[in-house]
Amino acid sequence: MTTLITVLGWITLILIVGLLIYTAFIKLVIDPIDKKFNEIENMALRNLSSSAELASFRVKDPQLRGLIKLISRQIKAGRFDGIAIANYLSEVAESGELSDGHHTHNELYEFMKLYNAALFNEWAREEHINPLNKEEVIPAYNVHKSWKHYDGTPCFGGGWFIVVAILPTGQISNHYKAEDWDLFKIPETEKALFEYDGHTTYDVISRLEDLCKNEY
Repeated sequence: MTTLITVLGWITLILIVGLLIYTAFIKLVIDPIDKKFNEIENMALRNLSSSAELASFRVKDPQLRGLIKLISRQIKAGRFDGIAIANYLSEVAESGELSDGHHTHNELYEFMKLYNAALFNEWAREEHINPLNKEEVIPAYNVHKSWKHYDGTPCFGGGWFIVVAILPTGQISNHYKAEDWDLFKIPETEKALFEYDGHTTYDVISRLEDLCKNEY
């Protein structure tokens, strides 16, 4: 019995000594390292935040500046919220104000629409003999506009119209809102004169490029 008590006593003593050593190690080694690491991390966060704030003033694009400020606030708070950033980018994209550094999506859409109107209006002033009816005079490339598609249905259910041209390279068309109707000073028809041939955006680009590069 005495031997057992002695053994238990030694085990207890070893455990106590080990605990004291472990506690001393934590206080003398680990805690200082952890404290120093936190100081470095906080300093880095402050520098990142300052850099982001500085960048936000140098960036001219308001949406990008807003994104930088959002990230800066997250850095200051010591966290990174990817969902908040994704939501912000989604809102900007939906607004059409996302920019490539030169133009926003809305600006590029306006450019495209006005170029389209100017081109179609110019074609409408040119008179050509209809190859299908020699006694009929039609505008170049038979440009026209209508509130209805070829099958007689209103464009997108109403409030939109279609403009169409039949190029030597193929059919091209675009849809615009009712507010832009008067921009296109081209013949109006009851419905689109030609059935949609399935052309995609890339087809239109290719057909216009081919028209520009070649003489027909």
